Amino acid sequence: MTPGTANYTDHRRGDTIPARTVTVTQDSSPLDLSGIDIQSDFVLGGDRVRLRIGSGITVVDALGGVFRIDEMSLKVVGTWAYDLQLVYPDGAVRTLLAGKITVIEDITR
Repeated sequence: MTPGTANYTDHRRGDTIPARTVTVTQDSSPLDLSGIDIQSDFVLGGDRVRLRIGSGITVVDALGGVFRIDEMSLKVVGTWAYDLQLVYPDGAVRTLLAGKITVIEDITR
């Protein structure tokens, strides 16, 4: 399976990036997320922001396949790359999404 591309809109450094809700399906039915770890990393050079369940990712409805990437902010200017992965109990990894977000300079601090 090829991951989808989902770029974020540009944001100013330190501003709140709104939450993003994701529904995972398999064969047109919701994927039961029970027991599946969800993780996402945002990377720019040597900077990394790690999101995990309970720390930036919230499962909204496990049986319905729904989770949320919680609101956040990024404090380094530049174009960040990210991906979003499901890690199954057997260790298999499935990348759902990948994309970019550009953080631009702010004026007021």
